Amino acid sequence: RPVTVTWIKQQSLSESLSSGGVQGDKRPCTMPGHVPLFVVVGGPPGAGQETHCEEIASKFGLVHLSVTSLLQDTVRSGSALGKELETSTSANEGPSDELVGRVVRDAIKRAPGSKTRGWLLDGFPRTPAQALLMPKLGLHPDLFLELNVPETVLKVRASSSRIDPESGVSYNLHKNPPPDDKTIRARLIQSLEDTDEGFQARLDAYHAEASGVRRHLSRVRVEIDGAKEAAEVTRSVLSVCATALQRKISELELPNWLESVGHAAAGGAAGVAAMALIFPIDTIKTRLQLEQPALPSGVSGWPLVRAMYNGLPLGLLETGTVHGTSFLAYEFVKGLWVRARLGRVLKPGEEPPIPPFAIHTVLGCIASFFCQTVTLPLKICLVRVQGGKATGLSDAASQVLKESGIRGFYAGLTSNLFLMLNPAVTYILYERLIKLFVTRRRESLSRSPSRPSSPTPAGGSADDGLDDELDVPSTGGDQLIAGFIAKAIATALTFPIQKTQAMVQGVAEYEGSQTRALLSLVRDGGGILALWRGLTPKLFQAALQQSLIFRFKEPWAKIILDAIRASRKVAGP
Repeated sequence: RPVTVTWIKQQSLSESLSSGGVQGDKRPCTMPGHVPLFVVVGGPPGAGQETHCEEIASKFGLVHLSVTSLLQDTVRSGSALGKELETSTSANEGPSDELVGRVVRDAIKRAPGSKTRGWLLDGFPRTPAQALLMPKLGLHPDLFLELNVPETVLKVRASSSRIDPESGVSYNLHKNPPPDDKTIRARLIQSLEDTDEGFQARLDAYHAEASGVRRHLSRVRVEIDGAKEAAEVTRSVLSVCATALQRKISELELPNWLESVGHAAAGGAAGVAAMALIFPIDTIKTRLQLEQPALPSGVSGWPLVRAMYNGLPLGLLETGTVHGTSFLAYEFVKGLWVRARLGRVLKPGEEPPIPPFAIHTVLGCIASFFCQTVTLPLKICLVRVQGGKATGLSDAASQVLKESGIRGFYAGLTSNLFLMLNPAVTYILYERLIKLFVTRRRESLSRSPSRPSSPTPAGGSADDGLDDELDVPSTGGDQLIAGFIAKAIATALTFPIQKTQAMVQGVAEYEGSQTRALLSLVRDGGGILALWRGLTPKLFQAALQQSLIFRFKEPWAKIILDAIRASRKVAGP
C-alpha cells in the first residue's frame, strides 16, 4: 500500500531549534532543492524512539518509517513479499535479515520524497547483519542516533505501561495516565513484553546485537542521554540532527568558481565528444562557407575519408577549449547573478532561477566575449586546415604570422561583438525550453491517477501548491530537443556574420575586413540571399553538435561535481 508521509518545509537551523511545536503542512516529500538527511534511530526498548522520531520527521521533513509497522503492513498487503514474510513468521523462525532489508528497501522506494527529502528509520538495523546489508540496499545514513538509557529507568518505564485491549490505546501510569474512568482503568492490562520477565528478555536480545550495530555504524554514530527529561532529550536530538544537516550542506555546497570549473570540464569534454562524432559534417560546413565544393574534387576512397578528417586533432582542441571556456564564463557570471538575486548560494539540487531576458542576454554576451577572445586564434588556424590551406596547427600559425602578424590571429574580432548573440540566444532558449518541458511533465504527473496519494495540506486543498513542488528532472530527450532548437534559431540569426567571418579568417585577400567580404559576396554571389547560402549544413551541424553537447554535459557535470564534493568530504575542512 502507499506509504503515507508527513513533512514540513526545511527551516533554518536556528528556527529548527528555537521554534516551539511543529510548524508546516502535511504534503508529499517532493520539494526540489531540499538537502536530504538520512537518519537511523536506535536504542533499547522503552528508550522513546517513537516519540523522538516524530519530532525529527516533523522538524526536518523526513520520511518516517517504523520497521515494525512496515512488517505488519507488508503481511497484510498479501503481496508475494508479504506471503514470504508471513511464512517465515508462522514457522516461529522470525524473518531473516535479508527479508527485512528487502521490506525496508521496497518501502523507501514507494515512499514519495524518500530520496529528495530524506528518510528516518526506526527499528532498522537491529542486527549486525542488517547493518552490513545497508550499503547493498543503497542505504547510506548520515546519522545514527542511539538513545542511551540505564536499565533501571527502562524497567520503571516498562512496569508503568498499560494497554486498553478494546481501544488499543497505550498509557503510562506516571507520564501519560489513563482517563479518570473506572471502566477504562479496570480493563487495562500489561503487555507480556512489559512484564519483568518479558522485558528482560527484550533487553538481553537488544544487548546481544547492539555492539555489532554500533561497530558498523560507528562513523556516523552519536549517543544521546535518553534518561533526561523528555523536552531536554528532544532538544539534544534536534540539535544533533541540525548539526548533521549543516555538515552535509557544507560538504555539498561548492564555491562559485569551483562549480564553474566543474561545468567547464564537463562542457569541454562534451564538446570534444560531439565534435569527434560530427567532424566530417563540420568540414563540409567550413568548405561551403569558404565557397568551396562540399567534397574535394577528384578524391575518393580512403583519401576522401582522410580529407574529411583533416585537422581532427586541432578541431578537438579548438572545440574543447571553446566550450570549456564558454561554460566556465557563463556558469561563473550566472552564479554571481544568482547569488546577488537570492542573497545566498544555491542548495545542492536546487534549480537556479532563470534571469530576465535582458539580463540573460548580457550574461551570455559576457561569457561569449571571454570565450571568443581566448579561443579565436585556434579557430582561425582550424579554418585554414579544414579549408586545405594549411597542413596543421604550426603551418596555419606560420601562415597567419607571415601574412598579417599577430593581428591576424584576431581577424574578425569586431564581428564577434555581434556573434556574442549566438551563444546568448542559445543559452536563453535552451533554459526556457527545458523549463517548459519540465513544467508540462510536472503538470501531467500531477494529474496522473497513478500518482501516490498524500495527506491534504492543513487548511487547504490537496492541490495547494503541490504541482510546483514535484521534483521532475529534465530527460536526455529534453536536452537533445531543446539544444537542437535553440542552436538552430541562434545559427539562423547570426549566419551571415559567421559566413563572412570564415571568409576573412580563411582568405587573405579580404585583408581582415568583413565589410569587404560581405560586399563581395552580395555583389558576386547573386544578391542578399547569398549571405545565407550554405545555411543548411551549418545549421544542421551546429544544432546537432550543440544538442549532443547539452546531452553529454548535463550528466557529466553532475558526475564531476559529485566527485569534487566527495574529494572535499574525504579531505575534510
